[in-house]
Amino acid sequence: MLSPGAYWQDVPKDRRENLDWREKLLREVRLERLGREAIWGMCAEDILFYVNVFCWTFDPRTPFKFLPFITWPIQDKAFLSILECIEEGRDLVIEKSRDMGASWMSLTVMEWLWHFHAGNSFLMVSRKEDLVDAPGDPDSLFWKIDFIHRHLPAWLCPRIDRRKLHFGNVDNGSTIDGESTTAAAGVGGRRTAMFIDEFSRIEEGYQLLAGTADTTRCRIFNFTPFGTSNAAYKLARRGDVRKLRLHWSEHPEKAAGLYRYDPKTSRVEALDKTYAFPPDFDFVMDGRLRSPWYDAECRRRANDREVAQMLDIDYQGSAYQFFDKLLIIDLQRTYCVPAYWEGDVDYDQESGRFLGFTKCVGGPLRLWLLLDGDGRPAPGKYALGCDLSSGSGTTNSCVSIANCSTGEKVGEYASPYLRPEQMAPRAVALAWAFKDGSGDGAILCWETPGPGYTFGKRVLELGYRQLHYRKTKEGVGAKISDIPGWHSNAEAKDDLLREYRAALASRDFLNRSTEALEECLSFVVMPSGHIEHADNSQNLGDPTGAKSNHGDRVIADALAWRMARPTVKVQKKIEKKEAPLLSLAWRKEYHERLERLREGGDEIEEMVRSFW
Repeated sequence: MLSPGAYWQDVPKDRRENLDWREKLLREVRLERLGREAIWGMCAEDILFYVNVFCWTFDPRTPFKFLPFITWPIQDKAFLSILECIEEGRDLVIEKSRDMGASWMSLTVMEWLWHFHAGNSFLMVSRKEDLVDAPGDPDSLFWKIDFIHRHLPAWLCPRIDRRKLHFGNVDNGSTIDGESTTAAAGVGGRRTAMFIDEFSRIEEGYQLLAGTADTTRCRIFNFTPFGTSNAAYKLARRGDVRKLRLHWSEHPEKAAGLYRYDPKTSRVEALDKTYAFPPDFDFVMDGRLRSPWYDAECRRRANDREVAQMLDIDYQGSAYQFFDKLLIIDLQRTYCVPAYWEGDVDYDQESGRFLGFTKCVGGPLRLWLLLDGDGRPAPGKYALGCDLSSGSGTTNSCVSIANCSTGEKVGEYASPYLRPEQMAPRAVALAWAFKDGSGDGAILCWETPGPGYTFGKRVLELGYRQLHYRKTKEGVGAKISDIPGWHSNAEAKDDLLREYRAALASRDFLNRSTEALEECLSFVVMPSGHIEHADNSQNLGDPTGAKSNHGDRVIADALAWRMARPTVKVQKKIEKKEAPLLSLAWRKEYHERLERLREGGDEIEEMVRSFW
């Protein structure tokens, strides 16, 4: 490995001391050729020595504007991580809070390799050409490299072939080139490494991922989160890519007074023991990592989305989330429990009739209810909502089972490996398993476009008829058609999800599945105003083994709720209705309760007091 050497450890990190050290070193070697050659060799061996002694950065927000590049501890680690990935030929994802110096560090590593080591070829990419190379624009990447070169002593700077979107090192043959983002960026060439800036905002992100895989073994993706519907989020979720996380709490100035509210002890935990909080300091008790700087930034930012994007490295919060994250977390903590039963359903191949349940830990069927002695659910009114996939192993086909009397989700079937025609008899068998007191099966509803068409056709072939039928229109004058299933379009899905969100918020629908509620957090409101699911590739936490998560459980849950909602609403009205005092109904209930009590004056007196 080319770095690190040990020289950088002798360089002071205090700004005043560092500037004095730099000045003294330059003065000592100004007229000594052997001394300059020794310093050149030290820089070539140790990137952190080169950076902390000779490199400068630019920040127009500060009084001095030009600042010596003095690395913080997290930056020391970051420089070496970036360099290691380039040398080992590994991709690297840099996910960061704003203003952590990631762009400066990445391009400085490439400049150092270009500067001191022969035969390297680098490519820098951003979403617009002016962000790569624009003369006089400090936001462009190449301006930063020009800035580094302008502030080097002449004897340390190589001969440079500088052209538009190009740096050539005449002395050793290394090159740095730049491109704006297109689907063909980097295609056709071979590079030591690529630096891709603002990757989360690049519209051609997926094409760029595919097109540059053969260009280089090391691609450095640098970005702050920008929602979940982009290639950056998918890449960050992958488990086979090395990640470098640069959070604001690692910044020495921003982390001053670092604190966190500990919900276990209900106390504020001061993590920075050197900071003296003012007596009237207003701590924010939300459980997040905070500091006085962070609190001030939260007040300055336009909204929570900007805080999530610029500061918290929160992908889901940086999108316009449709479901409230705090609500989902509260529901998970309050209502989610492990399934009481796991396994699969047995059924007759010809009719789809229910034959029984087979218990198996980790099976596709999970139940949140107790089965009776015959291994069946208690009779009642149930509804099944289905969302289908192609069965190729990428996304789940899901069945959600709701109790129409209580509004509780009592079952979930999820598998990514069943084709729609294979899923149909299993869903029918579950509908027969969850019968009512009259022996009728549960009402069954599914999303009809795509795989739902094949699923519905097979359901009808099996002869099951307790189905949801499409309405000809909504509102007054609506009629029931003879077409089964729920027809989905953008407007219909928006309405469905709004109903489901309201049911979760009111606790009318109680969802016991942690995974199902977690999927809610990936639904975002698009600029068009429609609600869509952000494609979560590499959904490694899904116990079914599905490689992606398209919110299948959420749609199935929402359909189950829509089927159960009329009964739940009626039931709740009955439960809430109270008989007027001294009315016939009130007196009837009063005497019925009296008759149920055993003899004993104390119990009767207590009952009477409760009525009055």
